[in-house]
Amino acid sequence: MTAVHSADWVLPVDDEPIAEGGVTIEGNRIVAVGPASELQGDERHHYDECAIIPGFVNAHTHLEYAAYAGFGDGLPFGAWLATHVSRKRRLDREDFAAIARA
Repeated sequence: MTAVHSADWVLPVDDEPIAEGGVTIEGNRIVAVGPASELQGDERHHYDECAIIPGFVNAHTHLEYAAYAGFGDGLPFGAWLATHVSRKRRLDREDFAAIARA
């Protein structure tokens, strides 16, 4: 089964933005990118006021978490976040470098 996912904009990583663009997904793979009106698919889904960035993987990380294994487990989110922010403020550039090396 194929599905066309479209949005106001499709922003290919290595090409020009496509107004009213879409991506065709087959299984879990992108098989086509282009103007939504030109794409074929069994299902169609449109996302208003959105942009699709095909192939983009959000691979960001928080280096300091590497030193926090198990830290804050079981705390409610607000308490965990407050403690985390307090600890992070005490880290300097050298601390981040040491965490990255570890």
